[in-house]
Amino acid sequence: MFSRSIKRYSKLPSDSSGSVENLAETTGPRNWFLPWLPVLVSMFCAATSASIIFSRRTEPIASLSSFPRTEIVKLRRPSHFIGFDQITRVSPPSPAQLVNFPILVSQIDRSEPQKVFPVDSRRYQSIIGTINPDDRQVRATKDISTVVQFMAIDYAMEICELRLLLNLSTPSLSISPSLKPLTLTLNRLDTSTNLNPQSLSFSTRPPVKAKLADIVVERTEGVDWSRKLPCSMHEVLTFELACSQSDFDSPGECDVEWWQNKQNIASCKGIRSSTDY
Repeated sequence: MFSRSIKRYSKLPSDSSGSVENLAETTGPRNWFLPWLPVLVSMFCAATSASIIFSRRTEPIASLSSFPRTEIVKLRRPSHFIGFDQITRVSPPSPAQLVNFPILVSQIDRSEPQKVFPVDSRRYQSIIGTINPDDRQVRATKDISTVVQFMAIDYAMEICELRLLLNLSTPSLSISPSLKPLTLTLNRLDTSTNLNPQSLSFSTRPPVKAKLADIVVERTEGVDWSRKLPCSMHEVLTFELACSQSDFDSPGECDVEWWQNKQNIASCKGIRSSTDY
């Protein structure tokens, strides 16, 4: 059996003055302002947005033509190893290494300072379109030298080993016949940005930063030369391989040429990144 409580109601005031006063209290200025508050806030936000838009119109807007494509390579490269610095690493680090091929291989000519060599000279047309092989020509003569660029791409691989491995059995190798050994000079060029092969010439090449080595190539044995140097992630390393111009050598007898093939490591000029010496 259910029971229901009976609520008692208070009697309303009988006089008209009391009811008018109570009505005035419930419909005062404060309650009249509340319905208009969202409208006022919306108007304030609209005015603020309009002022921001009109103020930005007075600022100069950079167009695509004012930012040439050649300047893109100078922008800071964002890291894709996000959060790697927060990972606990093994100490000492485990030995690891990888072979890194050059991102640019291009010739320059001392006798023709303005000459720009063609890019992808081995490209050809096929039924599926234009094919650009990864093979790149390396050449050194009395006047012609080769500019090579590498990029250290992996994380925490701060030790790079530049290696020149040339086997005389390489099919694409062409070397001038002589009884004397061939001497190549390797220079480090002073630049940290990507070079444009479509405008690279002897007159536009970066200045020489330092001479790294004179590499002696035995005409009957080939060469396997390497040099370790520090490198940081995303750092661009630029080198020039040329015939030695010293008085003790014979630049006229220096003429070597080969096509670098990634599938044949015995005919490559590459850089190896590692975590230890």
